[in-house]
Amino acid sequence: MASRPDQVASTTNGTLTRLKGGSLSGTYLLEAGAYRCVRKTISLEETREYGFIRWQSQLKRLQRFGQLFPGVFPQVLDVGREGPIAYFDLEYIEHAMSGSDFLAGNPPEPEVQAYAQALFETMDKLHAVKRPSCRGALDLYLYEEMERPLRICCEDPSFRAFLDHPTLVFNGVEIPSIATVLPDLYRLGEASWKDPWECYTHGNLTLENTLWVPATRKIWFIDPYEENVTDSVHNEYSQILQSSHARYEICNALPPRVEGNRVSLDIPDVPGIRRFNDLFMVLLGARLSEEEHRLVRLYEISQFTRMLPFKLHTSRERMIFFYALASFLAHQLLEDVHG
Repeated sequence: MASRPDQVASTTNGTLTRLKGGSLSGTYLLEAGAYRCVRKTISLEETREYGFIRWQSQLKRLQRFGQLFPGVFPQVLDVGREGPIAYFDLEYIEHAMSGSDFLAGNPPEPEVQAYAQALFETMDKLHAVKRPSCRGALDLYLYEEMERPLRICCEDPSFRAFLDHPTLVFNGVEIPSIATVLPDLYRLGEASWKDPWECYTHGNLTLENTLWVPATRKIWFIDPYEENVTDSVHNEYSQILQSSHARYEICNALPPRVEGNRVSLDIPDVPGIRRFNDLFMVLLGARLSEEEHRLVRLYEISQFTRMLPFKLHTSRERMIFFYALASFLAHQLLEDVHG
């Protein structure tokens, strides 16, 4: 289900090989004789708000969507507990790789197009189930996923000191700190969400959270996310852009440099991901109005602010880097809107 295992451990049920994925949770290949599955584990004691609660909601979404959308998500095979660790087991998808790994391998253009087509077709299955929403829901989302994470992270003295700078320098470009432009982002959201409706969504549809089987051109969705406040196509599209435009997976694997209010990271160009992003933007352009596209960009910014409390528990320098990246994206959006 994922590549490059970095840890092997024994379990009463067989052998566990650690896979990529998960910040507070663990993802393993479980092998017991001829039996193979993917096991997702979480502590029942530590950081429950950002660990167990989200792990449990992911399990419930997998169970529910497994019935509603067969063949889109791996099946849940087992749920249980070993001491202070909870787990659920998932169907193992043979010969699959993550979408980010597939595109990082710089596949031929027709293969990139096949992946993008399968991605949109599978998203459309979820998005076809619609319901009316409320205009105030976006305001609540922006508070919960942009403003509140900053308040939580300010409990960390180093981050609080970083926010004392009204501007920051991101890869050599001086920009306003996003904390200083939050009112502008609220107003932009209110002006852009003209026809509020919601639908079923994956909830965290980064490239890393898709599995692609090149031989059969079959796509699977993994690691869905429940706590989205608003489930909209605009939010869903922005999570793809989080990977392809802002290159989350690439950035997350590299060490950022933080010196005072200066933040930098040498982000390599990956042609396969760049080509996919260009194609994705063309396909979005055929689907979205200008106002809707602004909304997608606003949601893209929020993907990096909402992760900050998770990064606080794992890497403070990465937390500051992703805050700076969110500030850069917000600066670009507001410049494009207001000139």
